[in-house]
Amino acid sequence: MNKRKGNLLVKRTIFISLVYFLMVVLTISTANTADESRISGTEAPVLSDQLFTDAAKCQRCHDNLTDNQDQEVSFINLWSSTMMRFSFIDPLWRAKVRSETIRIPGLTDTIEKKCVRCHSPMASEQATQDGAAIRLFEDGFASVDNLYHGLAMEGISCTLCHQVTEGPFSNDDPFSGNFEISDTRVAWGHFNPDYAAMMERSSGYLPEHTNHLGGSEFCAKCHDLFTDYVDSKGVIVSEPETMFPEQTPYLEWLESVFPDKNIQCQNCHMTLSKRTKIASTPNRTRTRPNVQRHTFYTENTVMLSIIDSLAQDLGLDLPDLDDAINNGQEYLSSAGSIDIEDVTLQQTTLTVSLRVVNDAGHKLPTSIPVRRIFIHLSVYGTDGEILFSSGDVDSDGRIVGVDADKNPLIYEPHYDFISSQDQVQVYEGIMENYENEVTYTLLRASNFIKDNRILPLGFDKDTADLRIRPAGNAKTDTNFIGGEDRITYQISDVSESEFLIVAELKDQTLAFPFIADLAEDADDDVNGPIPLFFNEYEDHKEHFEIIDSDIMNFPN
Repeated sequence: MNKRKGNLLVKRTIFISLVYFLMVVLTISTANTADESRISGTEAPVLSDQLFTDAAKCQRCHDNLTDNQDQEVSFINLWSSTMMRFSFIDPLWRAKVRSETIRIPGLTDTIEKKCVRCHSPMASEQATQDGAAIRLFEDGFASVDNLYHGLAMEGISCTLCHQVTEGPFSNDDPFSGNFEISDTRVAWGHFNPDYAAMMERSSGYLPEHTNHLGGSEFCAKCHDLFTDYVDSKGVIVSEPETMFPEQTPYLEWLESVFPDKNIQCQNCHMTLSKRTKIASTPNRTRTRPNVQRHTFYTENTVMLSIIDSLAQDLGLDLPDLDDAINNGQEYLSSAGSIDIEDVTLQQTTLTVSLRVVNDAGHKLPTSIPVRRIFIHLSVYGTDGEILFSSGDVDSDGRIVGVDADKNPLIYEPHYDFISSQDQVQVYEGIMENYENEVTYTLLRASNFIKDNRILPLGFDKDTADLRIRPAGNAKTDTNFIGGEDRITYQISDVSESEFLIVAELKDQTLAFPFIADLAEDADDDVNGPIPLFFNEYEDHKEHFEIIDSDIMNFPN
């Protein structure tokens, strides 16, 4: 080849490459522009000189994706219907933070700073690095005039998680929001990038391969939470080694069989796509195997319903949340099961033996102790008359017979044997304060006086981490073991010989005593987040959802 022809060929190649690059850039800059305000949904912009950006910038390339089985993989669209996206908008969270500051006003700054660390982590981190005040209410992140409001409204977004460093996981406190952000603009992911330089030019973030986003330790940085506690005068009396284990799904998982099976948090909460592209642009990007869809499944469907109603007031044009709610309900149904194992009738005494199984990798329920699961056992006679019912729910969300739903100063104990309709098996964590009284104020909680949340398979309650062992009667119940609980019901003085027996395992996302306790602060928060929450809660409250049920005719 002569030199002239060689130069022409090189110039032609460079020209074609430049044309192709410009086409890609134009495609990126114009794709989905109508959707960007939907994702941001806030008057305060995310500034270009901040550590983070909004999901809309990622959406340009990482949405409009389906896999080889026609399953949606659009990362931002899926994320936009989850509680990760709504972590800062969450009206219950805002109401509870306000309640805590009303009750312990001397620690308002401490409470707000702690809570926004994981519920608006990008705003918290940016304000920290800027040396700015970290507040939630008044002129804090919740105010549209606050410089960090736009970041806060993004919730837990793309450039937060994908910039969290691996970090040492053996330090004194790897939990409670003690994550660190890369000191360079990076976008870590599971796969080696196809067009790293192109992404850096278009987004400002350089994609790099890593494995640390796929482990449970990554989730634990925020989802395991230890908090200080105060005495009746509002003085902090906890020590670093005695902090209250408010939320510990990771530590629970560690005690289960799931680590040995290499089943991580992400395996359950982020459904898998067997093969898909991870970017819609450029067209020549490779398909990748085993891609985790950003579904972030949760059983908290009540809150999704409330947020759906609040969207217009917040200026958010949200996607349809019906699918997310339905997916959450379906996801909950996989968490556990209930079986009628044995039924006997001796003279006028009917005995029913039940087995409850936890299929999750942590306690059931887990995390913040406002959730509870309970058994509803009903026995019907031949004419359909109810002969026995333990676990009925009234129109206000009270579980009939549960002590705490009548008097918040007491609680329903754990049972191995039930013989009365006023006795109900409720799987829950009940907090106790420094003065050994039942409390629903998180910053007053020093330990659990009752914790019979169903243990994950493999959990040994005699050798497990002391901070997460069962509390109350469940400690000594030999039928309450890792992965399951067995319980016996005895119904006396029955006059029939044929029965229909229905056993249901039910979930109540917001336990009645917790809600009743929160309502006490509404009058001190006029036009604030507490009454705002209750305005919506009254219209959207769901008193329970059924996880599983079993039916038996006796005799068979």
